[in-house]
Amino acid sequence: MKKILYMALATAFIGLASCDDDFDGNNRFKDNPNPPVIDTTGYVKRVLVEDFTGQNCINCPDAAQMLAQLKEETYGDRMVLVAMHAGGLSLGTPLHNDVAQTYMTALGMGANNPAISIDRAYNNDGVYANWPNPIASRAAASTPCDVRQFVSMDGERTVSVLAQVSFSSTVSDGLGVQHWLVEDSIINYQVTHTGVQMDYVHNHVFRSCLYDDIWGVSLPTTDDGGYLAGQSYMAPATPGYTIPDDWDMDNLSIVSFVFRYSTDESNPIAEVLQTNITHLGH
Repeated sequence: MKKILYMALATAFIGLASCDDDFDGNNRFKDNPNPPVIDTTGYVKRVLVEDFTGQNCINCPDAAQMLAQLKEETYGDRMVLVAMHAGGLSLGTPLHNDVAQTYMTALGMGANNPAISIDRAYNNDGVYANWPNPIASRAAASTPCDVRQFVSMDGERTVSVLAQVSFSSTVSDGLGVQHWLVEDSIINYQVTHTGVQMDYVHNHVFRSCLYDDIWGVSLPTTDDGGYLAGQSYMAPATPGYTIPDDWDMDNLSIVSFVFRYSTDESNPIAEVLQTNITHLGH
């Protein structure tokens, strides 16, 4: 059944048609709620903000609240938040993630929490009160592309993603694509300013990459090695990922992003050009 669905999806890409959310059985496609939006300057930028946080970090809840308030009051869908549980105040906690730790180390952030990466172009483990200005700068930046996600469920808990990347201007170098699984509304402890562990609602928590390579995969190019304005390109499908039973399907989302490669083999992602998010929950 999955193979048939992917063939149907490829046809949808060719026709640039949207997919219907209602399918018989347990298999379905889910088109994301943020279709490409184009104006006179190109696609609308969605900024990816990675909050490197920890459950033993007394200042992390305030940093997370500030980011959530910025999203709610200023950016809305143009800001995608991902909580990366990594760093010295995350080590040994239930939500610590080894992939998130690899990212933090590659970015040269040290072990301090809270810390931030904005589109992988601005990385800072300083005072969170300084974060709004670089977020605003990245949110106002132009982008040559948009990414549109299509999600396939094989059975109840195995997910795959295909992504279509469309270009409003020509890009001459090769780009990469990655998909992450994140979860909202995780109830677990957080240390407060008084040093006491309290129940806390952890949102947009990074859970896993959907590609086997944590640095994503290359987006296929034209024969000349780039991408043409007005054209769309399909990223390789992710392998089926079986979601663990203790992750709540209704609180899961897929964050997808397109990026430029760096020349640093230890940190291959130089800059995120565009991001999007699709919620799996009903």
